[in-house]
Amino acid sequence: MSENNLRSKGKSLIVAEKNYIVLDTETTGFDPSKNELIEIAAIKYENYNKIDEFQTLIKPNEPISSYIQHLTGITNEMVENAPNIEEVLPKFLDFVGNDVFAHNAHFDINFLYDNVLRYCNVILNNDFIDTLRLSRKFFPQSDSHSLAAMCDMLEITNQNAHRALSDCQATNELYKIIANYQTELSDKAIQELQIEDENLFLNKRIAFKGTIKTFSEDTVFEIAKKCGAKPSEVLYRSSDYLVLGADTYSRY
Repeated sequence: MSENNLRSKGKSLIVAEKNYIVLDTETTGFDPSKNELIEIAAIKYENYNKIDEFQTLIKPNEPISSYIQHLTGITNEMVENAPNIEEVLPKFLDFVGNDVFAHNAHFDINFLYDNVLRYCNVILNNDFIDTLRLSRKFFPQSDSHSLAAMCDMLEITNQNAHRALSDCQATNELYKIIANYQTELSDKAIQELQIEDENLFLNKRIAFKGTIKTFSEDTVFEIAKKCGAKPSEVLYRSSDYLVLGADTYSRY
């Protein structure tokens, strides 16, 4: 089941928009069901020009771990007098309205979706443009498509990485580069890009681990290749999907 079925999110757009909101979040961990938002930033652009911004720290219910403090630079002292999530989210929703989001991955959308639903009883269904997803299409030569890797590759300055507002600014520079690439494509090329995007497995690296009893390994690999995927027995950092066979896990 896809994330869009699990969450009634908006559409993931493949063609760049001129009017959009770049957003980023910092959190106490990586699981929206367990961890908390500690910072939200969003910058609004019209015709690629900044017109407004929203940024706030958020006081979590649980202390921020030393790992997250080191990663983000956000300490427990910094959020001690910050507003709580119930105060922040209505203001955030007023700011973003129905605008298209541009961001670096589904991570931020999932955290915001779950929190908005939990605290405001509202479904966050803004359409969005995933710069991570698009960078994989336009820069397939890169081993990593994280924001940090793209900044290094494209010489984008991110002065305060892992702080939401600075990450927004860096993401916008990446987004503008991708949008510029798209303007150079013909209508036919854009249409082909959209058709490619409908195939979730096209050019994806799929690692198969364990035994899939219904099919032989050769058959599984052949099916994957017919879908346009690149199957492998080895799980790499660059792998897009991991398929686990029945005997992969052991309780010992």
